[in-house]
Amino acid sequence: MKMLMRKQADPIYLEDWPEHYYEIRDIDQRELCLKEILKTHPESKEDQLRLDLFMRRFGERANHKPIDSFMRGWMMILVADKSQLTMVNHRRQELDLKHNLSELCVLNCERSPLLEAEWNDFARAWLRTCLTSTSYSSTLFGMMKTSEHSTAMRIAREIDEGTRIIPSRFRLEEECAALHEIMIRCYIEMVEDGQQYWNDYLASPRV
Repeated sequence: MKMLMRKQADPIYLEDWPEHYYEIRDIDQRELCLKEILKTHPESKEDQLRLDLFMRRFGERANHKPIDSFMRGWMMILVADKSQLTMVNHRRQELDLKHNLSELCVLNCERSPLLEAEWNDFARAWLRTCLTSTSYSSTLFGMMKTSEHSTAMRIAREIDEGTRIIPSRFRLEEECAALHEIMIRCYIEMVEDGQQYWNDYLASPRV
């Protein structure tokens, strides 16, 4: 029987640490590198905080694969908004939103530059999915492709809904302000003509 080789931290990512930390797309490799650094520099408070944030985001697993809790919380915010807000379910939706914002470390987590860097990595991961997924840029059950403008407007709208409009219904927009700005910045940087599309979105009728 062939034995599975134990994974090791790739030395290339350990050079000039932590410059290449978010270049590590393999989440298991990211964890290995981070723990390797802490093994050699156990006094590093910055890397201990980085590990704490890593565990809050990727500590949960399903079928031995890490779950991105930031992504899950974000998608649940967008999905939950599809249900109609009434006096009856207002409290339930508020609790759900607070739970999902906690998964994103917007609530119940101390604000820091490292947290903002983690949000930046999450925002870029979500945008990569949006920009490369054929299902995201399709409508009518995937039978017709939308225009680039329509896709860009949809992404811009979801950023604004998830970080400003929905939280404002429960007076949580201030807590979401930093994430809001980070997601806009990533959108402008990653979407071709992103600044123009964002300006178009701001000029369109909004909530």
